[in-house]
Amino acid sequence: MKTSTLKQRILLAFTGIIIFLGICILGLGFYVIKKDIIERAQVRVVRSLGSARTFYEEEINRIGELLAIADLNMNPEILKKKLRLDYFYKITLDQATQSSSEIVRAAAEKLKPFGGTRIIEKAELDTMDTDIGKYASIKIEATPMAKPTNATVVGSGMAVYSIVIVGVPRRTMKSVVWIT
Repeated sequence: MKTSTLKQRILLAFTGIIIFLGICILGLGFYVIKKDIIERAQVRVVRSLGSARTFYEEEINRIGELLAIADLNMNPEILKKKLRLDYFYKITLDQATQSSSEIVRAAAEKLKPFGGTRIIEKAELDTMDTDIGKYASIKIEATPMAKPTNATVVGSGMAVYSIVIVGVPRRTMKSVVWIT
């Protein structure tokens, strides 16, 4: 059996200490990155999402409050412009229960004002009697990290709904105002 020299023992000891300290620093670095950087970014994202949610809820409430005080017997085109709406519909209960919008159907079933956000697909946008489908299209730009797709345009749109029930004496609904 070969004995090691003092020089080899010292070199081996220092190498062990360096490896041990390197592993400790690696662990500390991982912990700091995880705790400090990633969690801070996560908190920022959660706060931003909360702010966006609040914005949408306030927009829905704003539209609902405007509808509550508006004269709904006014010309719909004038009312749409005054309330700054992209579209405005006044429909009967029968039309509301058969609507493609789950928000409109929910308001018709519960006979209560209702609001929410939903995605309107291109086919539904094209059936609307406004030019909304034309300016809802967004051109897709290719980017290096984007998911591969053959689509060049996104034709769907996100709509903020606020639905007010009009004429509900004795639980009979005459019409539903459906706007965004």
